[in-house]
Amino acid sequence: MISYLKGNRKKLIRDIEKQMYDAAAKGDYEKAAALRNQFYGLKGINTKIVFSDKEFLDISSDQALHDLQDILGLKKTPGRIEGFDISHQSGTNVTGSMVCFINGAADRTKYRRFKLRKQQNNDPASMLEVITRRLHHLNDWGVPDLIVLDGSVGQLDAVRKIVTEAGIAIIGRDKSGDHTRNARVRIVIPRGDDDYEMVELSKDSHIAKLIARIDDESHRFAVQYHVLLKRKNALK
Repeated sequence: MISYLKGNRKKLIRDIEKQMYDAAAKGDYEKAAALRNQFYGLKGINTKIVFSDKEFLDISSDQALHDLQDILGLKKTPGRIEGFDISHQSGTNVTGSMVCFINGAADRTKYRRFKLRKQQNNDPASMLEVITRRLHHLNDWGVPDLIVLDGSVGQLDAVRKIVTEAGIAIIGRDKSGDHTRNARVRIVIPRGDDDYEMVELSKDSHIAKLIARIDDESHRFAVQYHVLLKRKNALK
């Protein structure tokens, strides 16, 4: 901002552009996306950039967030979205993950991981423990506008009551065990007191890309911690 006010606008834009492509080349797409938003914000234009064949980053997640607001009937766009997943091997080394996306971009400083106090082969019960522990930190960790669970009705049933009582919206992503990048994007939305609505999203839609990115990241983070615990326990 100081550089901009001093009249160094062109140099600032060039520096941000270089950092943006450097981050993309290193595979840090979330940083590249944040820099991209700064870059085009300063240039005042609306366009798209393809950083690699594997990862397409839209100029902004505004459309996805507005779509989420509409489909869920939220009072405001969900600026802070948290994704949760459980990872284990037959009920051993059970871990939970929490990832955080601010305005559609991952904020890794806000990620949290959980070693489950009760080791069991029961994903809904494990998700309940993780979400319960998360809700104890609303004052110091912040309050999410939306929670996205890696799971379907079972996981949602386990935590729906405590999440809605906290005034937080929640949905699940039902992948039916498919954790590949080509998994369909079907979300499970609580409706009424006990009902759920299944919504199949087009993979090319903004909202599907955002949900998939959040869910894939929560899955990756949970598995990463599970593998770490498994290795540590094997050395004991």
